[in-house]
Amino acid sequence: YHKLTLRANDQDQMFENLQRSFSSSLQTPPDPVAPLSGHDRFTLFAAKTLTRVQPYADSVLSSAFQLISPTDVWGRGVDGFTDHLIASFAQRVVTYGLQSGAAAVLHEDVRYKPSLSSNVWKRTGHALISTVVLETPRGDDIAFANIAAAVGSGFVINATHPGRDITNRPGAWNLAALNLVGFAQGNLWTEFKPDIKHLARRKLLHRD
Repeated sequence: YHKLTLRANDQDQMFENLQRSFSSSLQTPPDPVAPLSGHDRFTLFAAKTLTRVQPYADSVLSSAFQLISPTDVWGRGVDGFTDHLIASFAQRVVTYGLQSGAAAVLHEDVRYKPSLSSNVWKRTGHALISTVVLETPRGDDIAFANIAAAVGSGFVINATHPGRDITNRPGAWNLAALNLVGFAQGNLWTEFKPDIKHLARRKLLHRD
């Protein structure tokens, strides 16, 4: 009698477990990431053009290099420094302005999603590929907003040439390539920034 009762209890428990697992599999999956609002997109644009320190450090350093090693493109002295800085800032504003607008129209989320790998080469490849490929709920897709921004900005800057003389235009396609390189640089920085900060802290804390 006890054996039969125990067996019946085991079967009842098994049935409850199966029922619980089956009902949990029918639960509503978690909601996907909420789409970016207009305010969110403006905040991202401002972060990439007005408030992010790293790209401005690059612009200032490259512009300051004119004072040390002037070229025929930017000229010499303070004027060359100023022209170079104006051109860098204008190209950045136009590029990310077009990117933000195109992403809003195409409903793309151009925020960089870091790699889940611990391999340096795989992480590097992921950062570079993410320049032209987006991860979406439907799978990988072409980053049309990035491409449109890179090419569109190249033609706009080449036509308006802020900070440049008319004779020193680099060409629209050269500027477009530089814009894509800038996107890749930003992805690499976002991917490896935590590691760089961790390495810097460790070096400072263990410094003799």
